[in-house]
Amino acid sequence: MKLPRDYRKIHIDGFNASQMPRLTGSVRLKVVFLSLFLLVGLVFTQLVFANSLATDGEKLARVQKEIKRLERENISLKAEIAHNSALTNLAQSAKNSGFTKPKTITIIDKF
Repeated sequence: MKLPRDYRKIHIDGFNASQMPRLTGSVRLKVVFLSLFLLVGLVFTQLVFANSLATDGEKLARVQKEIKRLERENISLKAEIAHNSALTNLAQSAKNSGFTKPKTITIIDKF
């Protein structure tokens, strides 16, 4: 049995291409518009995420700067507390407030 020359074009591995519906211009146009719409949507989503990341980076930098400022202030306050709680400073502060050293010390025995 001899097959016609165009048989290979029509029948490939048992698939009859002549029975397949042809894509019309409107279907191709719909596919192009759908692809274009998806591409624009993905680009827009990328821009939103990039903007969000930039904003979050700015907030993070601001928070880190505030943390460093508070750490420096904390060190300064600790040094001030250590200076003010020194015994020589406490004695001077008590003297300035009118406290005096007792002349005699009396011990009261409980029993």
